[in-house]
Amino acid sequence: MGCTNGSTRKTLTFYIDINRGKDLPTIVMDMRKDELVIGQIWLIPISEQCYQIHLTEVIKKERGYTLDFLREALKVGFSSIDKLEKVFAFIPVNNRLVIKLTQKCRFKKEGNLTKSHLYEGNMIDQVIYSFSKENL
Repeated sequence: MGCTNGSTRKTLTFYIDINRGKDLPTIVMDMRKDELVIGQIWLIPISEQCYQIHLTEVIKKERGYTLDFLREALKVGFSSIDKLEKVFAFIPVNNRLVIKLTQKCRFKKEGNLTKSHLYEGNMIDQVIYSFSKENL
């Protein structure tokens, strides 16, 4: 595991940690402002060519940076993982902010998973979005 100081945009710094100790690498990317972690993105392997993206909740007052952060994570993922072709996002239907964010980032809707996410004691649907390498 190694931590790389990534690019800096709008007073933000992206720190990248690529875990190559496994068969398929996992990428963890921190978004920091003044050394405070304000968000995190994980790229987790599903298969050699497909990964799942997971975005942790970004501190509310810093949400204006999230789109840049997501775009940077996709660039890092596709440039760091040779065989990566597609990234999937599984988003609970009630998370309208993340759905809007993925649409702004040119993710395409793939479909729905019914009653597949536990939220406040109830099973709710998820929407599946994907981003292909050729869309970069």
